[in-house]
Amino acid sequence: MATHAGNEGIVKISTVTVAEVTLWEYNESANLVEDSELVDTNKTYKAGQKDGGGTVECHWDPSDTTGQNTLRAGASIALVLYPTGVGVGKKWSGTVPIDTMKINGSRDGLVEATFTFKGVLAETAA
Repeated sequence: MATHAGNEGIVKISTVTVAEVTLWEYNESANLVEDSELVDTNKTYKAGQKDGGGTVECHWDPSDTTGQNTLRAGASIALVLYPTGVGVGKKWSGTVPIDTMKINGSRDGLVEATFTFKGVLAETAA
């Protein structure tokens, strides 16, 4: 079984790599609709509509004008997630809206930026 280190991952907006990414995640779910009949012993389901979304966390980089600075609440972006690097394995991509943008800092830490998005991404070969 192949395994991969998290630091192989890359986040892009279209063809531009987002700077200083420290974590990204993508979640996908399907609305399950029960289709059991009265005579069924066990419940059965069919998949309904799918939903998705995720998070990108970064060390804040105000000079990343074509990456982090385009991830503003309400913006629609062409997001590409590469878990194992560009051209390797699979990627997830699609045009999604940015739901939230948060910048935070602490006395003993770096300034960080967190972006959340909504939407289902397509899985294809990297």
